[in-house]
Amino acid sequence: MHKDHAYCSPRFRNRPDVSHLTSAGPVVIYKGVEYSVTATGEPDVWQWRFQIGERTAAGKTRTRLVHLAARRVQMRIDAALRASRAMEHGDTWKS
Repeated sequence: MHKDHAYCSPRFRNRPDVSHLTSAGPVVIYKGVEYSVTATGEPDVWQWRFQIGERTAAGKTRTRLVHLAARRVQMRIDAALRASRAMEHGDTWKS
């Protein structure tokens, strides 16, 4: 659904707005973590990057949809945040 439409499904109202993600890969904030998703020269491949503290994570994901690529990065951020909390309790964060 286009963001200019007056109606927005309730299941999408509280989700982070990633409608402005483009091939330029602007920075988006999710749970206080800045991340970017950038188109690569390869079709349907997106490069992503985020940083939590001193640790940086980066990679690529294959999908046609930039919103799905962004969601995959958000899931990685969730996992990294859980791991960093565990690290505070003596465990180690695996990159």
